[in-house]
Amino acid sequence: MLALGAIFTSCNKNIVADINYQLTTTITAIDVVKNIKDIDNSDLFPNGLVGEGEKVRISLFIYNQSGELIIEETKLLNSFAEVLTLNKQIKEGNYTVISCVDVVDADNLTTVKTEYWKFENKDKFQNLKATFQSGFQWYTFVLGYSKQTISINKAQSLNINLIPTGSMVTLNFDYLNLSQIQTIKLGIITWNNYLSLSDGISNTSELLNDGNVSTLEKGEYRNRIKSIYCLPSNQLTIKWVGLNAAGNQIKSGTIPSSALIAGQNKIITIDTSTGLTTTKSASTEGRQVKESCKIQIK
Repeated sequence: MLALGAIFTSCNKNIVADINYQLTTTITAIDVVKNIKDIDNSDLFPNGLVGEGEKVRISLFIYNQSGELIIEETKLLNSFAEVLTLNKQIKEGNYTVISCVDVVDADNLTTVKTEYWKFENKDKFQNLKATFQSGFQWYTFVLGYSKQTISINKAQSLNINLIPTGSMVTLNFDYLNLSQIQTIKLGIITWNNYLSLSDGISNTSELLNDGNVSTLEKGEYRNRIKSIYCLPSNQLTIKWVGLNAAGNQIKSGTIPSSALIAGQNKIITIDTSTGLTTTKSASTEGRQVKESCKIQIK
């Protein structure tokens, strides 16, 4: 009788250890692109939509108490406004849940052609990071993020509301002599590097000399320079040079350094005739702040 009881108890423990509970995660991403405006105050992502040939990618990573990846899921959506629900079977225990959203180039909802953020070192929670892949951050290169912990001992639901990780900065050159200036060289001194997903801390590079230089032809910069998405940084410094058809410098200037805060988007207008910049900041809640300051101009 004692032997049978021991066998029964042992088997019962194994059965309990193998029980899986359903974890239902509901992921919302619209706040990542909410209130991101163009120069004309129109939405860059109207109703959460992305451009033709682009899709919204949501990634889910679940780590156990030892920091080991036990669940990974990726889905492509047509819009940031879509709410994604995922059902996963998971054993009893404590877990960390990481979720991200970004924009990728894709013709359908199954195959990614180009990714601008790459998730690296996924096997270990403490090493997980999103690394920027492309050379220049246009407005579609946004990144949203969430980290939560959860204790599983029954079927549970988890609501995940993704938040922006960076700032959208739009440059608007005003009063340029377009009959003379044919090309603008734009140097951005602060540059995206990577976001550590274990602690949510961003890593940016302060570049030397003229930073990451982009050459823009007339028509590309008229009335605006396309928006750039930057991770938080203590300073953003931008240099520009206007060249004529012969490649000679006509105008140049340095936009003053400013701090970048996640979720606070900026439109910087450069008045080349007065040497002033006007910065309009808009948070995801819609609060706006205006600042004026002098720029160095030649």
